Parts: sequence; structure tokens; C-alpha cells
Amino acid sequence: MKIALLILQFIFVLSNFVGIPGNIFSLICPLILLIWGNLTLKYFLIIVVIIGIGEILEFLSTYISGKYFGLDKKSIYFSIGFAIILGIIMAPILFGIGAIIGTFLGAFLGTFLYEIFTTKKILLSLKRGLISLTGKITGTLIKISLGLTSIYITYLFG
Repeated sequence: MKIALLILQFIFVLSNFVGIPGNIFSLICPLILLIWGNLTLKYFLIIVVIIGIGEILEFLSTYISGKYFGLDKKSIYFSIGFAIILGIIMAPILFGIGAIIGTFLGAFLGTFLYEIFTTKKILLSLKRGLISLTGKITGTLIKISLGLTSIYITYLFG
């Protein structure tokens, strides 16, 4: 049963690629192990903290990179909103792979469209869209790395 929970936890962590908060869902598996007595409260709390740090760093990666390169808050919010919307819309394409493409494309398009309507400058809008995309990719990779770390801790101590 422990192996099945670890596989499920891994699937949840990978779902971060499609814009779903998979690390948060992955906490279900260590929680079950905690309830069954296979994982101590100490290690469960360590996993919760790691997941929380991942969520914060994902958001901060997009936000800080955007602010550093001159994006305003609305541009960042459009990036996040479009990432979620396109991730959901494109989910059925290529057996779910479309959600990954949609999430990252949405991060770019959200900023690009907002910037093109507010600045009317195509090259600046493209540059800022790429900044949002880079922040999204960086944040997602950090979050997935921390999710994989939580799986490793669950495996070792669960």
C-alpha cells in the first residue's frame, strides 16, 4: 500500500506541470501514512513546510522576475490568470500534454496581451511576455523539485 501511495504522490507532484497545485494534493499520501502510524508527526510537518515553501517560491518567482524587469501587478495577474485558463482549456489535447503547453503559453500570452493593450509596443510586449514565461518555468521547476523532495522524505521515513 505504501508503494501505491508513493506513486499517487508522484502523480500529484507531476500535475504541477499543468498548473494544478499538485504538491498540496500530494499531502494526502503522507497524511494517510501519518494516520496509519507509518509516518511520524515530525516528518509530516517537515513535508508540509517543504510544500508550503514550494508554493510560496513558485508565486515569488513569477512576481519577483516580473517586478525586476518592470512588469506591473496587473500584467502579472493576467499572466497567472491566462496560465490557469489555457491550462484547463488545453487539457484534453494530446492526453493532457496540452495542459502543460496551455499553462506556459497562457503565462506568456497573459502578459503579452495586457502589455500590448497598455503600451502599444510589440517588442516590449514580447519581451515582457517572455519574462513572465521564464518566471513561470522557474517557479514550476522549483515547486516540482520540492515536491520530489517531499516524496523522498515520505519514502525514507514513511
